Amino acid sequence: MLSFRHPIDAVFIAIGAILAALAVVQWRDSDDFADHARQVTATVASLRETKKQLLDAAPETYAKVEFSTGTGDIVRTELPDPFRSSAAPPPAVGSSLTIWYDPREPATARLHRGAGREGVFVLLALAVGALFAPAILRRSLSGSAGGG
Repeated sequence: MLSFRHPIDAVFIAIGAILAALAVVQWRDSDDFADHARQVTATVASLRETKKQLLDAAPETYAKVEFSTGTGDIVRTELPDPFRSSAAPPPAVGSSLTIWYDPREPATARLHRGAGREGVFVLLALAVGALFAPAILRRSLSGSAGGG
């Protein structure tokens, strides 16, 4: 699995380490947001729909919301979490939506308090895959040379 017989091994190990470090940073940021987040009712001010070109995926809709912080400041920000039309219809403009925001940086708002943690698991899976990739590549390349 882990060996430095070939230079490419070191490259994949470095990639795995970078992905693991990114996962730790993302977990820390998500955990920090969850620790400080406050729940508030926001009003949907506008919607923006994007169509992904990759594999003709369903469009995603992003909501720009407006809410009042605990200090009375009015904040208008776009939520980074998309509404995917295949999962649930997006809210209508003018409707109320329960969101979470960081009072230290009120423009940082999310639909869910623990948002961002699912990306950590993807990064960790990719990091582990990067560690096994050199061995898998060597086996598949040596196996294909034999006429399989």
